[in-house]
Amino acid sequence: MTGMALRPRTARSGHLLRAAIAAVVLAACTRLAVDGLPPGEEGAFRLVNDVPLPVLLVWPVMQLGNVLAVPSAALVAAALRRWRLSVELLVAGGASYLLAKVVKDEVDRGRPGELLDDVHLRGAGDAGRGFVSGHAAVAAALAVAALPHLG
Repeated sequence: MTGMALRPRTARSGHLLRAAIAAVVLAACTRLAVDGLPPGEEGAFRLVNDVPLPVLLVWPVMQLGNVLAVPSAALVAAALRRWRLSVELLVAGGASYLLAKVVKDEVDRGRPGELLDDVHLRGAGDAGRGFVSGHAAVAAALAVAALPHLG
């Protein structure tokens, strides 16, 4: 490869690539959600929902996608003097939370208890729309934002 210098991938191009992939996945999942229950979704849901886990085991994991996880993760990164990571967590987590709210307003799809019979609700059932999961969106955004910073 004489005469050809390889350019390192910039952080910006990585962000754009991850955002483009997320947009394609969101569009595809939205299309499926609008059309009803796609093949395999009920089976995957039942595989998880039928496991007899107490709320005390499930609840902490769900909080990884809570909107408060966004500033908490950013504060931890800032405390470790990982400034870029801190900002990326705030932007990715905050944007995914807001985008999830927009999608919920546009896609009229109920929660599993409204769509399926024999759903095991653990704790109080939530009200509102079921697609897209804000907790899943925030948790995924935080994980994707942190991924390039992991060794």
